[in-house]
Amino acid sequence: MAFLSQTATPPQSIRRAWWKESSVYQIYPASFKDSNGDDWGDIPGIISKLDYIHSLGVDIVWLYIDPLYGTMADHDALIKGGMKYVLDLVAITQPTNTHGSRKVARAKTIHIVTGTSGALLDTMKTVIDSLQIIGSRDSQAPLGNGMSALKYTTSTYLPKGQPDLNWENSKVVGAVHNMIRFWLAREVNGVRFDVINCISKAPGTLFVYQGQEWAQANMPRDWSLEKYKDIEVLNHWKTVLHDHPNDKELQERIKQHYWLTGRDNGRTPVQWNGRDKYAGFTNENLREMPWMDIHPDHTAWNVESAANDNNSAFHYWRDVLVLRKKEKTCSSTVILDLDHEEVIAYVRTADNGRKALIVTNLSAKKSDHILEGLRNYSDANEIKFEDGLHWVLLRPYEIIVTLA
Repeated sequence: MAFLSQTATPPQSIRRAWWKESSVYQIYPASFKDSNGDDWGDIPGIISKLDYIHSLGVDIVWLYIDPLYGTMADHDALIKGGMKYVLDLVAITQPTNTHGSRKVARAKTIHIVTGTSGALLDTMKTVIDSLQIIGSRDSQAPLGNGMSALKYTTSTYLPKGQPDLNWENSKVVGAVHNMIRFWLAREVNGVRFDVINCISKAPGTLFVYQGQEWAQANMPRDWSLEKYKDIEVLNHWKTVLHDHPNDKELQERIKQHYWLTGRDNGRTPVQWNGRDKYAGFTNENLREMPWMDIHPDHTAWNVESAANDNNSAFHYWRDVLVLRKKEKTCSSTVILDLDHEEVIAYVRTADNGRKALIVTNLSAKKSDHILEGLRNYSDANEIKFEDGLHWVLLRPYEIIVTLA
């Protein structure tokens, strides 16, 4: 099969890395699966669904741990669950200069002292002792990440109470390295740092967020703000009511903005089935409600129904992930037709010369594209030959992958 004249020169042999060729399943533990009926997702709940995650075709699970989600013994059981595991170390890039309201029992914390500007971390005290929080031999010790006093979000413009770590301080760097070494020695396969762009650059890798694989929907548009949990939304809403108490039109527009962009859209509990009142997320006989409401569409739209429908998003994702694992065409990429407003087309070439042509229509309407290499596309009605060129008519959001 020809791939147009715009093909890449076969690249030199590359150094492969397992994490570059893997697919990652990101879990928000609080909303994934509750195993003990306390209405919060937990690590044993994740373990109970590892077969499902594995069936999707991903290689790695990625999550943030917290004492709320289980014990160190639970964590070790997750590592032994047969999948690679990446730990989310949010504390390193999301520090705070105050102790949080949820203190980890029997654990020492890292105390930080800020400079007069409150912008950068100046020193860290009791660094080594502090790391004992993650070094406990007690299998029932609460989980922690070694820097439990460091929470919240860091940004380029550091908010009050969120000093950045001083990466020029050797004690800070040493403490971070020791913490990472501890987790790697405990057989964690890797660590992930949030907002890493604040301190460095990191290569990308394919990530699937829980629910994405079966097209879990956003929160219902008509949910009141009382059902929201996102602290950014709730704090902003207080400001809106304070500054614009009588502007109902503005308030409604802002509510719609929350619905479109709020993080709670990705935090409603996973809908495992349509039979149970709480969609199989928790034991409905033990408590009245999960920590966050279940989407009302769970009776028809859930993991079980998606897995039983061969035309569902679940099977689409699984097919793509299996193909990605089988065809490691990741050594070079050439973009075709940069001027097209609706279609992205590119060729990826492996170090053995094998090529993959990917054509994606990103619009909600049909769009045609010149693709000589698709002359044998199975849907003959969508192919035409005009002015010496082959054209393919892509359906809305259609993606075509061809291999040669």
